Amino acid sequence: MGGCKISDYKKGVIIGLVSASGFGALGYFGLLLNDLGFSIAQSLFIRFFGATLIIWPWLVWRRKWKIPLGTSIRGFAMGAVGYTVQSALYFITLTRLNSGLANVLLYLYPAFVTILDCSIYRRRPSPALVFCLLTMFLGCFMIVDSGSIQLDPVGVGAGICMALWYAVYLIVGEKYLVKASPFTLSGYLFLGCTCSFGIYVFVFDPFVNTLNLSMLYPSIGIVVVSTVIPIVAIFRSIQLIRAPLASAISTFEPVVAVSLGQLLLSEVLSLQQYIGMALIVVGILLIQRIK
Repeated sequence: MGGCKISDYKKGVIIGLVSASGFGALGYFGLLLNDLGFSIAQSLFIRFFGATLIIWPWLVWRRKWKIPLGTSIRGFAMGAVGYTVQSALYFITLTRLNSGLANVLLYLYPAFVTILDCSIYRRRPSPALVFCLLTMFLGCFMIVDSGSIQLDPVGVGAGICMALWYAVYLIVGEKYLVKASPFTLSGYLFLGCTCSFGIYVFVFDPFVNTLNLSMLYPSIGIVVVSTVIPIVAIFRSIQLIRAPLASAISTFEPVVAVSLGQLLLSEVLSLQQYIGMALIVVGILLIQRIK
């Protein structure tokens, strides 16, 4: 008897949820590194340097690193320029707005992905997808709980640019996945991020903390759980179900983030946040019915 075959569509949804779960844990592992005295830039360098050390031996062993020169340069630039700019915009937003509102603006990116996809490829989004996007964005807004909103024009502008930039990043990634596997594209991206954050750290923010065993757990977590697995997975999900749907599923990230905060950091969730989590789950269940 043959086993039950899972469609590529459902595989894409499941892999997208895996990616969102890994990204959702990023804040937890980053907080642990911060408690050990590592700055944000240093944590980002540890994150991508570790990911590079993991994926590149595998790429060389399997001979998966050989792709067209132009594609490899663009993959490197996605990390060295694309991810760096996105990170800079995020931290500018954080300095101007509270973290809740900054994250609300970040989760505008699935809508931007859909708009860009429709503009570039002349596709019309289905009413069902639009409804799911609105439902999941409302859930994100309720989860992050921005509190008293103080609108700073520069902060709001940087936040919108951040979401738009990340949307472009995903659309570009989808284009180059035609010529490179998710593993290969991720490898060049990791290398670009390592060079970019490495230069910044060694010039402006050198390590002063002694490396010790206490950083092993958060380092492995941020490298494996929140970098290698989710980035490879989001690219694979994009291959299977395309960028608009894959980005919509990524709104599951705050559900994981607040759940980890409650389970591991003893944070207390409000009724509003529970309702927001439920809305995102409903949106994901509905998305699985979109073809």
